[in-house]
Amino acid sequence: MSPAHTAERNRLSGITRSLLPEGQFSRIIGASIALGIIVGSGLAVFEWILIDVVLATVYDLPIALQAMSPFVGLGITALILKVLGNGCTPSTSDEYIKAFHERRPNIPIRLVPVRLLSGIATIGFGGALGLEGPAIYAGSAMGLQIKQKLDRWLGQEAARMLLTAGAAAGVSAIFQAPATGVIFALESPYRDDVAHRALLPSLIASATSYVTFIAMPFIHVQPLLAGGSSLKVGSGEIVGAVLLGVGAGFGGRMYAWNVVRAKKFSKDRSPLLRVILGGIILGALALLTNELFDSPLSLGPGVRAVEWIEFEDTTVWLILVLFVVRALATLTTVAAGGTGGLFIPLAVQGILLGHLV
Repeated sequence: MSPAHTAERNRLSGITRSLLPEGQFSRIIGASIALGIIVGSGLAVFEWILIDVVLATVYDLPIALQAMSPFVGLGITALILKVLGNGCTPSTSDEYIKAFHERRPNIPIRLVPVRLLSGIATIGFGGALGLEGPAIYAGSAMGLQIKQKLDRWLGQEAARMLLTAGAAAGVSAIFQAPATGVIFALESPYRDDVAHRALLPSLIASATSYVTFIAMPFIHVQPLLAGGSSLKVGSGEIVGAVLLGVGAGFGGRMYAWNVVRAKKFSKDRSPLLRVILGGIILGALALLTNELFDSPLSLGPGVRAVEWIEFEDTTVWLILVLFVVRALATLTTVAAGGTGGLFIPLAVQGILLGHLV
């Protein structure tokens, strides 16, 4: 090998190793691979139970029973959080962000089954939240657990790196998109000072989780939110993109404002009142959408709403109604104390807004 090639290899090696603490390169890489395998396989089982078993069963029920399902799911969620979780909150991705900013990050591993089960109950029975919330919680908790088990080999600095890598692995598995997982995990806490150290472990854990997830024989390999696309770009598309950007920015702020108030309502009210009110509203929305769209599109994370708008003839008014109903369903599920994420419902709202524009 020529001196120039040797110098280039050493330079690239130095850049790579600068991303991790001195002397910890191989250990953290190994831990990230193990983390990706554990998270990917665990979330494959989680998604299969939630989507292919519970939610698929609910969708096969008569419409009257489908309308009652969110009430049942929210009731089961409340019981799981109270009995198995000793009264813990339904928070998922919020716990990851909170832990990231703590001096000594901590996410109790014993609450992972609790929040996964409550997520299955909420979303599987028709709550309008996303799978990514429980996935982020489980992945970040597992990252910290691996760090604790290997503490003497990894050191304290590995805590946030594996916490972030676990969150990236969780998003990567659910969305079947490794790059999305890394970007989400690094950007959510909004801490640039440690992002460069968490990048490499997150990339490795995310890719490993994705490969493990899709390798499971019971997993259907397809994007969670698939949609059509066009390569045509003209003045109309550019104007539409500007309108969409403005609408999404304003709508996102309004959405966040309402989510804060929905969480406050959930915190200030008794579980019984939350479940009853949430069940009534979600049931009414299911009946309304079934009447308008021949399918209860308000139920679940929103994949069916995207499929409907992609493959059915529609009108501006029907899209607008579905946009409002889906937003109301998500906010109601949050206010009722449901467990789940907001990223997928927001993505669905963005798709609906795009079609509306």
